[in-house]
Amino acid sequence: MKKSLFVLFALLLLGAGLVNQRVNIMLFFMFSGEPPPLLEKQEEGPSAIWFDDYYTVESIDERTFAIGETRYFQQ
Repeated sequence: MKKSLFVLFALLLLGAGLVNQRVNIMLFFMFSGEPPPLLEKQEEGPSAIWFDDYYTVESIDERTFAIGETRYFQQ
């Protein structure tokens, strides 16, 4: 009985420590190692023009442009 209470208490302390340090743990795993390579550019449509290998610019009319960050989710 005493041993099981000790194990339960130890697990509660470990869980509380993990919850308390969750941001630090997340940042450690996010920034350890190299970032994954970007996927290849995909065709965004006939009127979209790739700029700087990251942005797409599409002309909607003579005064309006749509600027997209097509590869943003990979960064």
